[in-house]
Amino acid sequence: MCIGKPPGMVVNRADTVEDGETLQDWTEQHFDVGAYSNTPLQDFISRSGIAHRLDKETSGVMVIGKTPESLAELMRQFKERETQKTYWALTHGVIEPGNGTVHLPLGRNPFNRHKFQIDVFGKVATTRYEVQESFMVDSNDYQDGFTLVHLFPKTGRTHQIRVHMAHLGYPLVGDEVYGGRKRADRDRAWCVRHFLHAAQLTFTHPITHESMSVTAPLPADLQAAIEWVKEHHV
Repeated sequence: MCIGKPPGMVVNRADTVEDGETLQDWTEQHFDVGAYSNTPLQDFISRSGIAHRLDKETSGVMVIGKTPESLAELMRQFKERETQKTYWALTHGVIEPGNGTVHLPLGRNPFNRHKFQIDVFGKVATTRYEVQESFMVDSNDYQDGFTLVHLFPKTGRTHQIRVHMAHLGYPLVGDEVYGGRKRADRDRAWCVRHFLHAAQLTFTHPITHESMSVTAPLPADLQAAIEWVKEHHV
């Protein structure tokens, strides 16, 4: 089953999130996860069928396995990098060249466990990008312009896109963690969250074995942010 995750929803339960407010809670309300309590595939119980994750503020396509067997196959596809993912992002700066691939390993920041960084001893991470449109903005708050870009992460490391783009010098609009709080505060006057949307996911159906591509349109809040940039474009 595929869903469009709304921004602001946490995927997995955690001590810092109230009961009933996560995507994991939602799946348990809609599917009889308890019916599989004796299954040897304990991932289905612990994950409530969720095959992968998106950051809290990131919206877009997600896939859920409705049975232990389906979940196991979907997780295998993600692990073996057989899925194809397309994201929309709006970044600071005019990205040059207009397409390329970032192949840099990621690891946790030793001083902040909730933050990641480029780490030569970290896990392999690869992101391909294609510029869609660039803008220069006539505003006292901005001097570097913006770029609307498609991103194709081959791996699925936590915060991968955000870290890779910030490392290149093009942090995502509204990203407090990797773009800096002062800049993010300015951004959030017209873009209420970090600008990242999972627009398309291609995978193989775990039962029929047919190739499937599922898309999620850009939400209204991110559409409004693009309109702001276009209105101030010079």
